[in-house]
Amino acid sequence: MVVLHGSTGGMVIAPAETYLGAAPSIGFFIERGYTVVVPMRRGRAESSGHYVEECAYQAGKCSLADYRELTASGLTDALASTEAVINQVVLKRLQPKQGRLVLWGSSRGGLLALRYAAAHPETVRGVVAVSTGWLSMTDKWPAEENRLRMSLQTSLLAEAGKLYKGPTLWVHADADPFYPEALTRQFFEAYTAAGGSGRYVQVRNHKLPTGHVPPVELWQADADKFLGALPQ
Repeated sequence: MVVLHGSTGGMVIAPAETYLGAAPSIGFFIERGYTVVVPMRRGRAESSGHYVEECAYQAGKCSLADYRELTASGLTDALASTEAVINQVVLKRLQPKQGRLVLWGSSRGGLLALRYAAAHPETVRGVVAVSTGWLSMTDKWPAEENRLRMSLQTSLLAEAGKLYKGPTLWVHADADPFYPEALTRQFFEAYTAAGGSGRYVQVRNHKLPTGHVPPVELWQADADKFLGALPQ
């Protein structure tokens, strides 16, 4: 199981800060017999190199347009970092069963997981994508900015859906300040309309302060069902 992390939220989190957001779910997968790898992408935590996925919008050092325009190069770099870890650590050293693995991605990591699966469908048994998206969608942004972000992300997801035909589980939750349900269902529709296979789960009636990246304990039955049905 390779767990892919999210963004810094426009540098709200310093890239060098160790990311622990996925930690509550790691034990869940270990208990089910998975070896879990959590790579930090280039420039994040103690990984070397320069972090290129985002600019410091929250600090007023770039515009929303600047931030959005980093998507292509940032996604390319993130994919290259992920491929390096999987090739050098997971496939060569850990040698997963039949050379195949499961991807679990949260937020930005969810879209990255789907794009990796599209690039390497023969390697991926399935994808769990939680609160998936690369660029936040919120009423704080101008309508035109949201339109451009929606167009860009649905295009990226449709491209992934064309190439990866394996099983995917999409998990979202009410009260997500970055990806409202109406929009994430459009993400999912773009993916499946292009040929991708998946199941969408919306976590409701929770008491979390935010619905972004709901802990697996709230959708455990869906996770177990998905993992139990994965091709061997």
